Amino acid sequence: MKLKYFYQIVLILLIFLGNVYSQDFELKELKGKIKFGDDPGELGKNLQLKPSIPSGFVPDDIIFDAENSIYVCDKYSKRIIKYDSELNFLFEIKIDDEHFKGRLVNIDNRFIPEESLYGIHLETDKYMNLYILITQGEIFYRLMKYDKNGKVINNFKLDEPYPMERTTGILISSKNLILIRTTPYSPVNFGYFDKGLTFVYSLNGKFIGRTDYLTVDAIGYIYKRDTSNKRNALWIDQFEPLNNGNITQTASLKLNASLHTNLPENTSMPLLGIDSQNMLYYAGSGPGTPFLFKIFDFKDNKITEISLDRKELESRLLNQFSTVLFHDPFLLSPDGNIYLTGIKSKVGQITSGSKCNPSDIELNIFKLELNK
Repeated sequence: MKLKYFYQIVLILLIFLGNVYSQDFELKELKGKIKFGDDPGELGKNLQLKPSIPSGFVPDDIIFDAENSIYVCDKYSKRIIKYDSELNFLFEIKIDDEHFKGRLVNIDNRFIPEESLYGIHLETDKYMNLYILITQGEIFYRLMKYDKNGKVINNFKLDEPYPMERTTGILISSKNLILIRTTPYSPVNFGYFDKGLTFVYSLNGKFIGRTDYLTVDAIGYIYKRDTSNKRNALWIDQFEPLNNGNITQTASLKLNASLHTNLPENTSMPLLGIDSQNMLYYAGSGPGTPFLFKIFDFKDNKITEISLDRKELESRLLNQFSTVLFHDPFLLSPDGNIYLTGIKSKVGQITSGSKCNPSDIELNIFKLELNK
């Protein structure tokens, strides 16, 4: 009798877990494909690409603008390539920098392209201008601005102080401010934390101040992730907008609302982005856990949770599309759609450890469509 009850409990648990972790979805493959080669719109131009595992071809950054056009930063040449919403090539931007000339440099007795020592973060504003933040060894190096047609608008000469620790991203706020997010190399650098991890500048490069908040929506509401004594939880605070244009710490702001949700043990959940409806998207996973999305809607005071079975998703991509996912595979478009990125083989199935010839692979992007 006890064994019977045991099996019943196991069955109930399996049904429960299935409901938690089974979100039906479809993958819509964008029509265009991004190739690796020397033709216009292809990645790795003029750099004599060598065979590598799929992660060796991952671009520095991929973003959408307000029209769902797609910008991709080539990891090798540091060119910024613009495609339409179906990955048809539009134009490319070649950054004029003495370090992006295709030279080889000797690092620990290995000759590597000098470009690989630099990183790129991309962002667009509400006018679809493109901002290119360049880092050298994760340290701030340079910031440039282009219009949506690829014409240079500004090569920022930022007032000091400017970030001298790890640069993690850039945001252009609704108040026409440049927010450069950072994190210190040392977690015990308390003085750095106290002053705020976000450096704020005007659009002409004037330094305004440092703050501890995370992002700002189109209305001006300020958001911060509260990490104090909230282990295995995602807790987001919303503060009232600043009307005087000053920059301050959130401790002196008026708290408007807080939303929080629990996370599985050892789950990393970074910010994926904020959409045009001012909803915040977080995406992540942990060891052996599904892909999780947490969508914070402060207007309706709710959190939407999405869970995708990791094995099913990876299996479907591999078997149907010969594609392996990037390490951080998810993108958010301004209209709130989630996309996946990966490397597709044109000559058969591959794995994350397969050595690939550049001519045999393509960069692939899928739109994630959830079945209601």
